Amino acid sequence: MAIKSKLGVMKDDNYADSLFYELFQVSPSMLAIVDTQLCFQYVNPAFCQYFSKSVDDIIGGSVQNIYGAEQYEKISLYFETALSGQELTNEHILDYPKIGLRNTRCTLFPRYDQNKEIIGLYIIAVDISEQLLLREFVQQHKSFEHFISSLSSKFLNLELEQIDEAIINALQEIGEIMEADRCFIFLLDKKMQHNILAQMWFRDGIDSVQPMEGTIIQDIFPWLGKMMLAQKDIVINTLDDLPENAQSEKEYCFSASVKSFLMIPIIFRGQWLGQIGLDMIRTQKNWQPDDILRFRMLSEVIANAMVRKAKDTKIKELQIKLNAENDYLREEIKLNHNHGNIIGNSPVMKKVLSQLELVAPTDANVLILGETGTGKELLAHSIHRLSQRNNKTMVSVNCAALPSSLIESELFGREKGAYTGALTKQIGRFELAHESTLFLDEIGELALDMQSKLLRVLQYGEFERIGSPRTIKVDVRLIVATNRNLEKMVKDGTFREDLYYRLNVFPLHVPPLRERLSDVPLLVWALVRELEKELGRKIEKISKRSMQALCQCQWPGNVRELRNIIERTMILVQGPVLEFTPQIYSDKGNNTQLNKLKTLQDVEFDYISSVLKQTGGRIRGENCAAEILGLKPTTLESRMKRLGIKRQS
Repeated sequence: MAIKSKLGVMKDDNYADSLFYELFQVSPSMLAIVDTQLCFQYVNPAFCQYFSKSVDDIIGGSVQNIYGAEQYEKISLYFETALSGQELTNEHILDYPKIGLRNTRCTLFPRYDQNKEIIGLYIIAVDISEQLLLREFVQQHKSFEHFISSLSSKFLNLELEQIDEAIINALQEIGEIMEADRCFIFLLDKKMQHNILAQMWFRDGIDSVQPMEGTIIQDIFPWLGKMMLAQKDIVINTLDDLPENAQSEKEYCFSASVKSFLMIPIIFRGQWLGQIGLDMIRTQKNWQPDDILRFRMLSEVIANAMVRKAKDTKIKELQIKLNAENDYLREEIKLNHNHGNIIGNSPVMKKVLSQLELVAPTDANVLILGETGTGKELLAHSIHRLSQRNNKTMVSVNCAALPSSLIESELFGREKGAYTGALTKQIGRFELAHESTLFLDEIGELALDMQSKLLRVLQYGEFERIGSPRTIKVDVRLIVATNRNLEKMVKDGTFREDLYYRLNVFPLHVPPLRERLSDVPLLVWALVRELEKELGRKIEKISKRSMQALCQCQWPGNVRELRNIIERTMILVQGPVLEFTPQIYSDKGNNTQLNKLKTLQDVEFDYISSVLKQTGGRIRGENCAAEILGLKPTTLESRMKRLGIKRQS
């Protein structure tokens, strides 16, 4: 059955029966027939819809008119090739440029008459816009996955010092792929009360106002800070999106030329770390759900890097602290500051020990008062050993042994670069003593400015390292000692009254040795046994006369003086009986008062001089001074030079 259609008259009705005509009409593909002059003879509804024209507008019109001169110039060669009868291959399949927002793919077939002459062309065009969009989406997705993988790999095998730089580089890459002008990170402080600007990247040529690193967001942008603390996505396409109560935020955006911005929480395994954001300055941007999704995926890379940095920092701090503890323990071992136990059966010492046992199990501060050499540090160690904190090492600081310029860094620590000469990070003694005991000897020597800082630690249990704004919380039990009269110092204004009352919670008065002379025999034998190991000697007996002399001395230097005298005597006396010879007594007074003996250096000077005199000054050879003294000749010469002994002839 032949068909005559208002869509056009087909010169050969055999080409259009009702079945095919119906198929062409409902086809989603764009179908058309043109003659050899490239004028349209037939188009289906899909073709009309694509060009947004009616059938009457198209039929009889030329391809050039319908497609437009610019489009036709791009496709004319293809039409001419098809009309020439040349074979068309896949390479001739034509992707038309966009018409409006859409793309098509067009295929041409020659149309022949009964004599096999070309009388026109069949046009089949397919809208491939969605395919291209899908292809572009898949390509972008693959490209984005590759970008995330590449970004993540850059954080592998980095040293701790390199992570910050890598994060800055990552912010730049994120900003560029998101086509933003600034990318920044706000970190949450430990109290989860503030977001602090930690790092920022901005594009070259962006000269607008830049917020400073360390800025607390809540201080200048209250609305934004509140939203961030609520862990909300903050999506601002235009400044009109900001609410009325965000006046500070609007004023800043105007001054900094910020047109749009996006901020989302940084979350790692349920832990909220802070916020990451993007600013648009050159152009405005309407953030799409896909933008937010991609940005959230990128934030996870940053979150991983931040968590790793925090862990590595903690590990390094623990290593520094462990090394500091080890160094401290080694120094403590070198000091050899006590002989193991407190020795004494006298009533006054029993009273001290009874008080010690009462206060040790508590966390009360203890003030140990006593003269130099009475063993105040030994009591401090005993208090710690009997306390609930004895599973950790007690830390000691001699306040008189450190210059005022170093005492602060010694107590509170310092950051690398905190001041000239601070080449490394240092853990302070308070931090070392966390959950343990800190013993401050000679507390009366502490300067007033350091007294106020010490008072703050006692009041609030917190401090800052020099060069660091981060507050460190500690739990430290404090024991202090002094040989000075703190009450008088308070009256004189050289010691803070409030600090004195903080320290004087439980005072312990250590009696001088002259007030417990009955303890001298016990102390003497305890010191002898200790010194035997150091000197490689064995003492079997102490003469009765010597012990009586020791028990009758007033000992202005207390136990320390007693120890020195015993050590010197054990060096001089060669036999197993410890005898304090008349030479050790004062020329002034009687046999009951011990002399302030010469130093070991003086004894060594006298002994070497006498041996040199006996050998006629011979250092080398048989029966020479070096042989008698059991030294190498070079060692003897070195000691003579150090002691100022001239060679005798």
